[in-house]
Amino acid sequence: MDLGATLHDSAGAVQVSVFADRVEVWNPGALLPPLTLESLRQPHGSIARNPRICEALFLGHYIEKHGTGTLMMIRESLAHALPEPDFAQRGGEFTITVWRDWLTDAVMDELGLNERQRKAIAFVKTNGRITNKEYQGDLAVSKPTASRDLELLRRIKVFTKVGSTGKGTYYVLSRKGLTKGSMGSSVCEVAAHRMRQKCATGERGHKRDNGNIWGTPETTGMSMAKTPKN
Repeated sequence: MDLGATLHDSAGAVQVSVFADRVEVWNPGALLPPLTLESLRQPHGSIARNPRICEALFLGHYIEKHGTGTLMMIRESLAHALPEPDFAQRGGEFTITVWRDWLTDAVMDELGLNERQRKAIAFVKTNGRITNKEYQGDLAVSKPTASRDLELLRRIKVFTKVGSTGKGTYYVLSRKGLTKGSMGSSVCEVAAHRMRQKCATGERGHKRDNGNIWGTPETTGMSMAKTPKN
């Protein structure tokens, strides 16, 4: 990708930026006509800004000569269950954004996601989105369970909610990913969510008493007593 940027560079330096969830290549200059951002996603011819450099690299078997670079990036991204690359013209620079799979097993382990939530993530990686109804059907859970899981995945910035309410609402993978320092807050959010669920359902020996939650000796490892009322 950076080699292609060099071949089509008009002037200035090619910039490559690597983020947690994407790789961006910024190339000074604009697309040569008749190429457009839309045509890059269709079969198209090769229109080189630096034909002599292209010819040398072609003879050295470093590149192909038929404008297949963008199509190959799209094909490989989809083959690895990633979003298609983004092509954009920003001011005087042409940019390509290739999305990375930031939701690795290690990240999901640290977030403490269960098997059901991991399957939902795999579903979205393959299909691009998921609705509450699809979550219920694909994972064989009730609507309340699906709603709780989707809300949790939204809170910890794994999913982004599109729409407010109703049948048109769906969830996609968050593209920003986890930035430096945000992992801890996401882990805390997961723990807090689970604690709220346990408290609401009375799991692990907790019980409600006048709006307060008291742990039993079996769950807290210590004796607790309420102050006698007058």
